[in-house]
Amino acid sequence: MRKSPEIGLYRILIWSKSPNLENRINCMRLCNACSIRLHGCFLGSVQELSPHIINYLNSQIGLPVTMYVNEPTRRATRSQYHRQILTHLGFQKYDEKAHLELEDWARKKAEEGLFPHDILLLAEEFLLKKKIVLPSRITLERQINSWCAEVHSKLFESIYNQLSSQLKKDLEDLLVSEDNRISFFSRLKESAPSARISSLKIYLDRYKKLKDIILEQFDSTSFSDSFTDYLFRLAKYYNATELRRFKKQKRLSLLICLLLEARKELLDNLAKRLLAR
Repeated sequence: MRKSPEIGLYRILIWSKSPNLENRINCMRLCNACSIRLHGCFLGSVQELSPHIINYLNSQIGLPVTMYVNEPTRRATRSQYHRQILTHLGFQKYDEKAHLELEDWARKKAEEGLFPHDILLLAEEFLLKKKIVLPSRITLERQINSWCAEVHSKLFESIYNQLSSQLKKDLEDLLVSEDNRISFFSRLKESAPSARISSLKIYLDRYKKLKDIILEQFDSTSFSDSFTDYLFRLAKYYNATELRRFKKQKRLSLLICLLLEARKELLDNLAKRLLAR
């Protein structure tokens, strides 16, 4: 069995149309070759594709119009075709070496402060560029979530160990309701009020309370700015009740990053309000 020359983008893998080779095999191989090159995975079934796509690909290699593509049912036959496609395209299976390479890359991205969902999308591009067949989306998502959790757990522990006893208490107090209403933590997440005298007073009161919490002894340079921003955005996503359910290392790490960024935002907003008057 020999391969004919490639013609155009869609002639990724084309076997000669010899009398003893059925057109359906050519079509099945071509569809799977396109799927590997574009998405890094084989099709569950060619029948999942629209007939318009199948017949467009058929037209590229001179095959007749068809509404149905018979596929081999023997696992050994399908495996043989898959190996031929991977060899032709220069792709490799997701083996232990690829797993370790992806893990090292994903852990670095987690340390940079990327959300697991964003790392998942980038991981698929990472594997495709290296011509590695993607594992299932569920498998890849589970692995990335596990790696991110391990990286974050170590960083949370590192942050927690830097906090003084007094700072830990001050951070926990942020989650306590004030006057049986809402917590100061919830107030920090509120949108910026309008530029009025009463708004300035709100900003000043919040800033004074933040200033009473001594943050200068905390070394925020021990982790990246992007990770600080990641924890800040994560803290704003949860409410006080949800934060209390977290382990103290994670809870206080989120709160300290929220305070660091909130203090910057309050100063910026105060300056803007004063300049606007």
